[in-house]
Amino acid sequence: MRYENMVIAGNQPIVIDKARFGEKLRQWRIDGTAVVGPAWHHFDLFDLLTKPAWHGAPTWETGADMAARTKDLTVLTDDNMATEFRWTRAYPNGRPIAANY
Repeated sequence: MRYENMVIAGNQPIVIDKARFGEKLRQWRIDGTAVVGPAWHHFDLFDLLTKPAWHGAPTWETGADMAARTKDLTVLTDDNMATEFRWTRAYPNGRPIAANY
């Protein structure tokens, strides 16, 4: 699942409890002040997050939708990082020893 530019992942299916989400937002306080004031309490707060953003793109995307949308893109991995990493540049005084941390 993707929300805006963040991927939400887990070993189990992600289930969003819309009622709990709205209630938690209504209870959210910073220094005792409600982040979501009473004027917003009659709105479906989760629905506000699912509306297309200012740029017109959807804010939420399922894993299946992401896979379909990106199926023809080149896959980039970090498999080559070990061969490109140069210890002498990263640690000119020698490799760190784990016991020192």
